[in-house]
Amino acid sequence: MEKLIQRFIRPTNLTILLVGLIFFFCIWNLRWFHSTDRMSGVISSDGEGYYYYLPAIFIKGDLQPEKPDPDFHVKTENGNYVNKYPFGTALLILPFFFLATACSWLFGYPIDGYSAFFQASVSLAALFYFLAGIALLLKTIRQFIALKPYQEIFTLCVIAFGTPLSYYVLHYPSLSHVYSFFLINLIIWLFVGWKNENQVLARTGSFLVLGIAIVTRPTHVLILVFLPFLFSSFSELIAFAKKYKPKGMEIFALLLPVSVQMILWKMQSENWLMWSYEGEGFYFTQPHIIEFLFGFRKGFFIYAPLFVLFIPALLLGWKEHRYKMWIAAFFILITAYIFSSWYNWFYADLFAMRPMIDFSGAFILAGLILLFRNGFHRLRAGFVVVFSIISIAFNLLFSYQFHHGIIHPNGMNAGKFLSVFLKTGERYHHALGGSFDLPPYAPKGLDTLAEWKACFENESNDYRERAKEEFPLGKDIEINDHWVNAVKLWVQAKFKIEFPNTEAGKNFVLVIQLINSKKEVKYYFPIPLREYINEESGKFLDRSICLSIYNTAEKGDTYSAYIWNRDQEMIVLKDFELYWLSPKK
Repeated sequence: MEKLIQRFIRPTNLTILLVGLIFFFCIWNLRWFHSTDRMSGVISSDGEGYYYYLPAIFIKGDLQPEKPDPDFHVKTENGNYVNKYPFGTALLILPFFFLATACSWLFGYPIDGYSAFFQASVSLAALFYFLAGIALLLKTIRQFIALKPYQEIFTLCVIAFGTPLSYYVLHYPSLSHVYSFFLINLIIWLFVGWKNENQVLARTGSFLVLGIAIVTRPTHVLILVFLPFLFSSFSELIAFAKKYKPKGMEIFALLLPVSVQMILWKMQSENWLMWSYEGEGFYFTQPHIIEFLFGFRKGFFIYAPLFVLFIPALLLGWKEHRYKMWIAAFFILITAYIFSSWYNWFYADLFAMRPMIDFSGAFILAGLILLFRNGFHRLRAGFVVVFSIISIAFNLLFSYQFHHGIIHPNGMNAGKFLSVFLKTGERYHHALGGSFDLPPYAPKGLDTLAEWKACFENESNDYRERAKEEFPLGKDIEINDHWVNAVKLWVQAKFKIEFPNTEAGKNFVLVIQLINSKKEVKYYFPIPLREYINEESGKFLDRSICLSIYNTAEKGDTYSAYIWNRDQEMIVLKDFELYWLSPKK
């Protein structure tokens, strides 16, 4: 018992506990404290789809939705709906879901899957797997590098506070990324145990967790590209591969979670196998690797600067660990290639380059091994420490900026980045405008459903006469069969705009909305047309904005687009063109 207590109170374990308490305090204040509204938003965004399995199976008893959510319910040929997201994230949340069910029953809260205890349970689940993932990563690092206690503590703090994972623990705990971080680190830790000691449990566990990782996000199969890095040489890898023969239990462990996903597909669609991401896909001949890694829109190295250390680690690896360097370089390139080939290569409007964050543990492990496998050189270690501290500061700053709308969710560029760099004041909150969604997945191209042009015949005062009106331009479009059959729409507007002064246009927006026959608003999205904090004035500026929409239109509905000049400023538009587009079938 005394030895167990001594192991528990190791400095590293106490630090993990302290980190957990810090995050719990932040969650309490951000989500729970005196605010049921905040708590109700824990299960949100894509996380609603990942979580949906739990209330559907254990409370409602039916996977078919009463009211389909276009963000994650895909209609099949037989009229049923399939959840496009796999069930792996829900599986990991399951124990916390059962705890929330018990607490809701005990304290008299609704057992509906979404009341206060269920929302809180998802935050606790994310925090638990985040801390467990860090602990597993540290255990794996110890297998390769002899860390002193203070070095372990520093490494732990860098992992906890230096990557965008911390943002997802606090603000989007229902998304898959924190759970993916845990699963990837668990696979690596189990594989090291299998490789070094040939443990039966580790071997079988590696396959089982790989299967769960695949049904969390199918692209997690890419971790197989990283596992050769854990060998010291290519000859050791070949010797291991020749010695290993697959066992029936291991294949069963891999296929078990995949089989459960197939059963869920069958229950929803009558098909055992399907591509649930209907209307979405990859353009493998058009990757955006440079923008994906270094671009200001969402670049991996820009918004997660800690991983810039991976670059000097590769350079040092060329001299000291060439085999490992090649594996690490190939791993980051193949992941960047695959992820940047996705039709929406910047992954919508959430923080940082999300799919790469799932593999944070692999990148950190590889970087540390390449940098310090041969010992802690003082100069090298000092550089890493200073850079890591700066990276923590920037990660916290970027997280704050994104949360408060200082960083635009999908329209950042170099100019916008520099205009808000190090800025935190209230005047910068939601100050950047525009919308820059990519077109929906359309390998056959786009059809034009409708177009609206407000190009004035001459440059007399015609285009200035309406400049101060509250609603200077507008267009309604009635829905026909061609519109109803479109799963996704892409609205693209091109125009010239003139501001009277650099501060004008804070409340000058283009509104896209969908209204049904009862005059009820089904969709509403305002797009600020002032893109920069200080706009050029006295001249026409060429602008283009794009918006991607999940189409929920029915016959009798009306799509509207109109300019809303809420402050009735003298802002002039001309050569205004707007197109409604959908993928060709």
